[in-house]
Amino acid sequence: MRLAIFDIDGTLIRPSTGWLATQTLRNEGILGRRDLVRGAYYQLLLTLGFLNYESVVKTAMKVLVGRTEDEVRGWFSRSFKEQGRHRFVKVAVDLLLEHKEKDDRIVLISGTSRVIGELICGYLPVDDLVCADAAVVDGKISTQIIQPVPYKEGKIPYAEAIGKECGLSLDDAVFYTDSIADLPLMERVGEPIAVNPDFRVGRIARKRGWRIIDDKRPCSLDEL
Repeated sequence: MRLAIFDIDGTLIRPSTGWLATQTLRNEGILGRRDLVRGAYYQLLLTLGFLNYESVVKTAMKVLVGRTEDEVRGWFSRSFKEQGRHRFVKVAVDLLLEHKEKDDRIVLISGTSRVIGELICGYLPVDDLVCADAAVVDGKISTQIIQPVPYKEGKIPYAEAIGKECGLSLDDAVFYTDSIADLPLMERVGEPIAVNPDFRVGRIARKRGWRIIDDKRPCSLDEL
């Protein structure tokens, strides 16, 4: 048995759960066209390294502050059933299921919302889920983001804690991701694998001899 760690955005689902969340909030009338343009601009700055991910999360969470988790979960649940569950990457889902058959411990670590992560876990056999989350105060979502945010170096302490809890070493772990943001955890595990990688992490993977998987064929979780 070993840890099989998966990123979510761009690895298990394309284009991202951020896209799904944006569509959801737009359909609910919470986001307008100006908000969508601003969000795309922030995403570009984040990708280029000009913005801190926690700042982006806090900005995105502002539209949810004061809402109940049940209300937000209802929005995302409807959107996930209508759109999200059909946008998974077949090769990544197949790999996850293969690891489960080997009795490996399946771990999802992502900077996406915990609510969306839990919806994914309703379909896939996941043992541990770590996502970005906000504290709930008096039953309402607050502006307080739980630390550390599982992004870049912030993923490592969560992976280490899970490994320690179940007696499994990261030195023997496999980690699947598409993003250069995950380079710190890729360098920490025993077997980093780039799945449909972005240009930067693909270049590093080729240089270091890491396995690369290029296969963007979609699948629906209904097929499982």
